[in-house]
Amino acid sequence: MKCFSIFRTLLARFNLFGADAPTMGGIPRSPQWENTKKEYEKIKPKQCEVFGCKSARVQLHHFEPFATCPEKENDLGNLCWLCQGIGTNNHHIGWGHLGSFLSINLHLRAWLETARKRPRWNVDAKQWMRYENGLWMYLT
Repeated sequence: MKCFSIFRTLLARFNLFGADAPTMGGIPRSPQWENTKKEYEKIKPKQCEVFGCKSARVQLHHFEPFATCPEKENDLGNLCWLCQGIGTNNHHIGWGHLGSFLSINLHLRAWLETARKRPRWNVDAKQWMRYENGLWMYLT
């Protein structure tokens, strides 16, 4: 049993549980965390927020980690959905944590905005489009 306890401690310490770990960086989750997740789901559908990604297997990601900013753990403006798991692009670890849960991408908001504004090829119209002022416009 002691071996299992050590294993569980290591999993929690290095956040191998994902975003629903009982502690993050040694900081326990807020009692309001479950309510925060439900509230955010009402505001934004459970879909990866990396533009073009259609994955619904997602985890909530904090732009500013609550291990260093515990007051922002339940701030809805500090959250976004990122895909994670088998069969996804794993944007949570790749974009949100730069490949390791021990790091954080402090520029994620800018990355998401840049990806959203990239020109896209419209297959049906056989023409390039760009996102501008909330609308898709054909490039001329």
